[in-house]
Amino acid sequence: MKKLLSILIAAVMVLGSFSFVSAKTDAEQPATRNGFGMDVSNFNARIITTQDYVDGSVLGDYELTFINYWATWCGPCVSEMPHINQMYNHYKDTPEMDVNVLGAVSLTNGCTESGASSFLSSNGYTWTNVVPDDVLRAVFSTQPYIPQTLIVDSHGVVRDHIVGSFSNYNQLLAYVEMWLDVLRNHDGEECTVSYVNEVTGEVIREDVVEVGTVIPAGPDAPTIEGYTFAGWVYDDNILESGYEPYYYIAMGDTVVTAHYNIKRYLVRFYDSYNNSILSTQQVEHGSAATPPTPPNHEDVGLFFVGWDTDFSCITQITYIHSVYRPLGDVTGDNQITVQDALLIMRAAMNLIEFEDITFADANGNGTVDVGDAVIVLRTAMGIG
Repeated sequence: MKKLLSILIAAVMVLGSFSFVSAKTDAEQPATRNGFGMDVSNFNARIITTQDYVDGSVLGDYELTFINYWATWCGPCVSEMPHINQMYNHYKDTPEMDVNVLGAVSLTNGCTESGASSFLSSNGYTWTNVVPDDVLRAVFSTQPYIPQTLIVDSHGVVRDHIVGSFSNYNQLLAYVEMWLDVLRNHDGEECTVSYVNEVTGEVIREDVVEVGTVIPAGPDAPTIEGYTFAGWVYDDNILESGYEPYYYIAMGDTVVTAHYNIKRYLVRFYDSYNNSILSTQQVEHGSAATPPTPPNHEDVGLFFVGWDTDFSCITQITYIHSVYRPLGDVTGDNQITVQDALLIMRAAMNLIEFEDITFADANGNGTVDVGDAVIVLRTAMGIG
């Protein structure tokens, strides 16, 4: 059954070719909902161009009744008629399958009983077509488009309400076979609908419903730091049907996943020496940014020593600046002072030793000497 559902879900996606029914319809009610769950067991509709009637008692004679609402002016309606005819002949030749086909004519926009009858006759379409009574109109008027198709069980309950046309016979037959399997082999059987958080894997809620019924409204999706909720994703055992609003029908144990998009933040690296932009990137929440190649300003006595902001775990818009240490700053306080000069002089006299002479070697001769101390002292005193 699940394999069949996988095929059907793909098929449903192409359902959507339909025509708008003029406001001058055979029903005055506004489109407010779909007909799922409505009871049509007491319909009593006249067969077109006759005084004969078909009533709801006929529904009890079949496992499934397929009712198609159409008009002669509706292109999508006319285009799917050959597929319906092929399906009708299939089930007429296999009466043990207990499938009935009915047509309901929308007498709108110039479509008349005689015109519909002539159309059916000229194309060899022989299934029964009726003028919708108040009971059928109450279902069809929940949507302003045609064609519409109802899947009705033997009790007269509308189990599926399809808006749009079937594009080919195989799609149509698979759809009906799926519903026939549900009504014949799984009617009343319970299944579990599990709502799962995609990010954490936790089960948000579980509902037990009957196979072939519309699932209740889902829970509120949890708020997750760094993520934006992007909607519910239904697996292959959920059938999406109807038309705005869509209904979701459970066809077996199923998982509905709360899907999230991870947030991305702007991260920009700057050269603090001249305030130029070194790198601009979008980083996912919780990920590390990629630093650019450190800028080199050693020619002006500035040595790159790192960045002023941690970028190992980005959780917001972040601006990062390069950090420099000037030549002569042996204390590491980012300033050149008399103390730096004194320490360099002590090193020149071999009283102390630097592990790294980079910042002490002010004259660049590769050693620490009195000349270095003099240069740093003059800088600290502001005399060049």
